[in-house]
Amino acid sequence: MIRKATAVTLAAAFLAMSMFVGTNAGAQDNHVKWSFLVYLAADNHLDGDVYGVPLVEDALGQLMSVGSTDSVAVHALVDRHSEPDNLFKVNKGELVPMTGFFALSGTEFNTGDPNTLRSFVEYTESLAPAEYTSLIIWDSGSLGYIAKDVQGEPIHGYYNYDIVDYLTHQEVVQALDGLNVDILGADECNIGYMEIAYEYAVHQTARYLVTAPTYIGWRGFPYDAILAEMTEHPDMDARHAAVMMVEQRQLFLDQPPYQMERTNAFSAIDLAKVKDLASSLKVLTGLVTPKMADYINIVNKARSQANMAYAQNPMNRIDLMTFVKSLDAKSSEFDGALDAVISDLDAAVMALQTTGTTDHMTSGLGIYMPNHPSELPDIYRVFAFPAEGWMAFLEAYWSAHGKT
Repeated sequence: MIRKATAVTLAAAFLAMSMFVGTNAGAQDNHVKWSFLVYLAADNHLDGDVYGVPLVEDALGQLMSVGSTDSVAVHALVDRHSEPDNLFKVNKGELVPMTGFFALSGTEFNTGDPNTLRSFVEYTESLAPAEYTSLIIWDSGSLGYIAKDVQGEPIHGYYNYDIVDYLTHQEVVQALDGLNVDILGADECNIGYMEIAYEYAVHQTARYLVTAPTYIGWRGFPYDAILAEMTEHPDMDARHAAVMMVEQRQLFLDQPPYQMERTNAFSAIDLAKVKDLASSLKVLTGLVTPKMADYINIVNKARSQANMAYAQNPMNRIDLMTFVKSLDAKSSEFDGALDAVISDLDAAVMALQTTGTTDHMTSGLGIYMPNHPSELPDIYRVFAFPAEGWMAFLEAYWSAHGKT
């Protein structure tokens, strides 16, 4: 689907938006089928243009091209570096500020604070109680965080990252504890990893995770196409909606000129199945770890074959399915355990969008496998997954190389 947010409609929409500033639009809506939330954390380097396209305005323009309906309530919390922040209800062609939110709309949010995220979800639920909730976090991501708020003023034109608040994955777990979030989407790079998925799974943060296991270009979710499908078929359940989000991204990148973004990948992950996958991986690593010295060459070859595109290997990120299948091809000793991991991984990754060079280099879920303990991020041991046998596997791997 071609994006519908043209320069003309964007200009008109933002002119219309200015007419609503100061309006108290906090009245409760009717119960809706879907609540579609976008946590647009742009109080950082993303508040700007890429190739002449203003990123924040582009995302909001796509949302406004469809907007809220009787079945789908669309809200966006927008935190910018250069302008006052607001929570908006997104209607077709207009953004309506929700001035009751924190009594702070038009002032300053800290999107690195988990309390901001929790209040956003709670407040919009009070406005539009929904059967299903999709929460999209828009920023750049990593193992350490899913959003960030740069609080210092720029120095000589550069963002001051000495004063920054990072929203970690553990803080997202804290923020969403007890809330009804069906789909957690990360419109950003490098979130589709076993360690992160398991963190959300084990704490029942959401039912499905839709995100990228690689770097992506500046184009993330096609919000216009996703909302068009959701509003046309509001009775779709959360699983179908998560798959649809990936499918719509594939359809978008199949069209000229977007095929040139040959390093993009997104996947929809069933978090309940991730817990099963962690269990089967624990069985496999429990078998391999004691014999690592005997299997080190096989493990090395499997790791090298599991390299992913676009700068993942230098950061010690590999594709989990490729790694396990490569182990399976090299040894028959652990056939049953390997087959179980492959089966559980197939079940966990519900949908996968790839283009170009990523077609054969990612299967939807990555994992961290540093070659040396010094390359392991400090935050890594904070995650729940490494304690499920993977940390012992890594330590045996390093020991076999004499790198402890």
